[in-house]
Amino acid sequence: MAALGGDGSSFGDLGGAPIELRPYQQPYPPLTVASTNPETVRWAGGHGMHLMGLGPAKLWRPLVELYRTTLAAHADDLGRLNGHVAHPRVGLNRQVVVADTDEQARALARRAYPDFARSFIKLWEANGDDTYRSRVDLERSMEALTILVGSPATVRDQIERTVAETGIDYLSCSFAWGTLS
Repeated sequence: MAALGGDGSSFGDLGGAPIELRPYQQPYPPLTVASTNPETVRWAGGHGMHLMGLGPAKLWRPLVELYRTTLAAHADDLGRLNGHVAHPRVGLNRQVVVADTDEQARALARRAYPDFARSFIKLWEANGDDTYRSRVDLERSMEALTILVGSPATVRDQIERTVAETGIDYLSCSFAWGTLS
C-alpha cells in the first residue's frame, strides 16, 4: 500500500499500513534527505529533495556538486517526489558555541563535549562496535569546523569559510548539546 499526499501523489510503500491522516499542507511539506552516501545524494537530487548533512567541508564539496549536477539533470522529470519545490537547498548541521572570547567558548566546548561524545557513541559501543570512537575528537572537530567555537566574530568567519568551502545554501545550528543548555 502506498501512502498518498492530498494531491494523490505517493510517498512510497508503507507495507500495508493504513494511513488515515493526510498532510494539512498541500502539496505536502517539502522533504529533506540527510546523507553522506553518494548514491543517496544522487537519489535526493533526482527527486528534488532538500539535502542535509554532517561532516567536514572536504567531504561535502563533492557531494554538493554531485547533488546539484543530478538535480539539474532531473529538473524536468515529472515523477520527482519533491517536484513542488522550485529551489531545493543543501545544508549542513553544525554544533556551535559562542562566547565573548575564543578562550571562553573553547572552555565551554571542552566542558560540554565529553557528555556529547559519550551519548554519540553509546549504542554502537554497547553493541561491540567502536568504529565511531574516532569521530569524537573535539580538537579535530574544531579544526575541521564541524563544531564552530569562538567569539561572535570568530564563529561568523567559520560560517563564512564553511559556506565558501562547501557551496551549501544554509547552516542548521545546534547550540544545546552535551551539557550546554
